[in-house]
Amino acid sequence: MLLTAVCLWISHMIKVAVSAAALVTIFMVVSWQSLSEQESQLLTHNNTTRPSPRVLHYNRHLGAQAEMRHVASRLGISVSSMDPASVSDYGIDAAASDSLVESGFVAELCARNDAVVVSDTVPDARPFLHSLLHSNASVRCSAAIIIHATNRFDYMREDEDFHRLIWTVSNHPTASKHVFWVANNPLEPMDMARTALALPKWRLLRSTGFSDLEAKPVAKKDAALALYKPHETGMNALAEIEKLNIPFKRVEHDYGGPKTAALHAAFIEIPYQVSVMKLYENLANGVVMLVPSKAFFKELVDKNTINFLYWRKLVLGGNDWWKYMDYYSDDIAPYLYYFDSWDHLKKILTSSEIDTKNIQTRAPKAYAAFVKESLNGWADIFSEMGFSLLVDGEEPGKGVPVFKSTLPHGIHAVSSDKVDDWRHVYYGELLAFKKEWRGF
Repeated sequence: MLLTAVCLWISHMIKVAVSAAALVTIFMVVSWQSLSEQESQLLTHNNTTRPSPRVLHYNRHLGAQAEMRHVASRLGISVSSMDPASVSDYGIDAAASDSLVESGFVAELCARNDAVVVSDTVPDARPFLHSLLHSNASVRCSAAIIIHATNRFDYMREDEDFHRLIWTVSNHPTASKHVFWVANNPLEPMDMARTALALPKWRLLRSTGFSDLEAKPVAKKDAALALYKPHETGMNALAEIEKLNIPFKRVEHDYGGPKTAALHAAFIEIPYQVSVMKLYENLANGVVMLVPSKAFFKELVDKNTINFLYWRKLVLGGNDWWKYMDYYSDDIAPYLYYFDSWDHLKKILTSSEIDTKNIQTRAPKAYAAFVKESLNGWADIFSEMGFSLLVDGEEPGKGVPVFKSTLPHGIHAVSSDKVDDWRHVYYGELLAFKKEWRGF
């Protein structure tokens, strides 16, 4: 009866914000009960003697959903979920966000949880962040807000209004204390700093690389081949590889996942993003990955051999752009093989032994240590909320350091709460910096 009453109340309050059809979806998507049977099976280390946080995962990306489910299983907690698509499209605007706040929708979701984790695109968190600045305390989010930035911090919202919101919340003496910033790759903190002048404290918690896909049978003749899954932005690269006149196996989305890939000689990876779940899954499962070197990757971008959509964000890192791309990060680089040209790729693929660094054995062990640090980092976040969690049934060890990103040389942080001061730098020095490095 209580559940029915709550649902009816929310239905009445948010009619101004969403259509009746969307309301039906909301209450189908939101899980007010415990985890599903499948999720419950993942909870192998329950914190049975310790208070457990009530966590809502607000996310529309299936990969991020699977990742959060696995993190929760390792921490011994349960997570309910809601798809933001039930109330908004990508890149929710200020008016729609305000409606969700004013209706009490945000406050009600937060009241039922101790933490709300927003994964994938940061604009999905807009109503929650927006609520923290509201003059009416009754409509503010009372839960901790964990921004789990895995891609595109301002996707479909590259405008002053959204950037100002991010900066304001990050600088606000009260609102900032309710928000924890997590990135699964090094681009997000830099991008947010050099796009919105926002410098909150971050934790770099890499994805676990977990995959529940079992390996598919692989024929002996196929096991000797490298796999290549071309992305739509890199079809010219596919043409170049085909010109090499060497055998490889082209695969599509259903190739079988990392455990199947690990049964092949190698996996050719032409990046189309700064980081993808596949990268972490392959590392965790010992897949031998062949990746363009930094210099060759930039050549492919410059020659439009690949249409790398995020180059305009990477270049804000200046000459150190590669530090913000996981394929070239110092801690991951030892577990990848790099080729400097198409001929070099051919030489690697036709050699008698590809895995000369024994990546198949070394990478899973190394990545397991990265994952343990990330899980400890998640435990640290919940510890700051007052929840003492276990990691794999044991007391957590040392987590990752908390850090702030940096601004380009000559551009200073706007420490005041005056929007005019922020706007002066945003349209002045920062805009000039972007134009210089983007070439327009």
